[in-house]
Amino acid sequence: MIRLLLIFLYTSQIGLAATKVLMPSDKLPRELIYLTESIQELQLKDIEKTKDNDAFFKTLEKKFHSLSKEELYFISKSEIYKTALAYKPPLSITDKYFQKSIISEVEEKIKTEKLNSFTHWLIGSILKDLTDIFNNRDYPTFFAERNKGIVTSSKSKRLQKKLNFLLPWIQSFLSEETALFQYSLLPLMNKSLKNISTKIDYLLRHSAPLKLDKESNEKVVYFEEQSMELDKTGKLVTVEDILDPLIGKLKNNNLPIPVDDWVGDEDDFASGLTPIEINKPEGNYQAPKNLPSPADGW
Repeated sequence: MIRLLLIFLYTSQIGLAATKVLMPSDKLPRELIYLTESIQELQLKDIEKTKDNDAFFKTLEKKFHSLSKEELYFISKSEIYKTALAYKPPLSITDKYFQKSIISEVEEKIKTEKLNSFTHWLIGSILKDLTDIFNNRDYPTFFAERNKGIVTSSKSKRLQKKLNFLLPWIQSFLSEETALFQYSLLPLMNKSLKNISTKIDYLLRHSAPLKLDKESNEKVVYFEEQSMELDKTGKLVTVEDILDPLIGKLKNNNLPIPVDDWVGDEDDFASGLTPIEINKPEGNYQAPKNLPSPADGW
């Protein structure tokens, strides 16, 4: 509660511009959550764009209500991955990016740069796949063949095919300024959403309707209104941005740091007792069958 009060006081003092936009709920697959929230963050300063996004999200939500969870997850994930494959940066890869040392460069930039969730997920996923390739026992053979100017073995050709997709993303991420790289992903994000919408339309036109519990399904909230704030430079303000300078001042003055002590402690029942066990009657106690009626004036 103290943390919330500090955030309120700080934001009211510096006059942050708050915008209400639709943001994804946790009912969506994580890839779609990252994509939709990142679109809103990147376009938050453009009121018309955020209005268009909100309208499109509302349309998507209606379509989602006609799908099972399995259909929603399959279509969303597959279309995002397929679109990402099609949007590979058109770059010629230099020799530097075939070296295993490139992994540490990417990891360092991920740690030091402020990335939106979609960029973090995309580059993190690519980095994991790239690390697996560099650690593959066939990679030294591929590397030797490549240095000779021709890749001949079938295993090396498979590695080359994977690298042809992964390395342009890594080169683009490392060589471009972070903000520009993230804005360059907007066409990919928007195309992914359109592909998801189109695929749902096709599915609903050409398949028998599922026997869903319509009433309960329509109560599922996929997008909910939230306030997002930008500072004077147009940068998205996070809770950490607000609290870090305040906590720094408290530390410098040897004052206690605010904590969420109003939240229940996870160790409250560390002894093995559960709330049900705590409420069990002691001894031979039996609850009365009839309770006394309240007297007037109670």
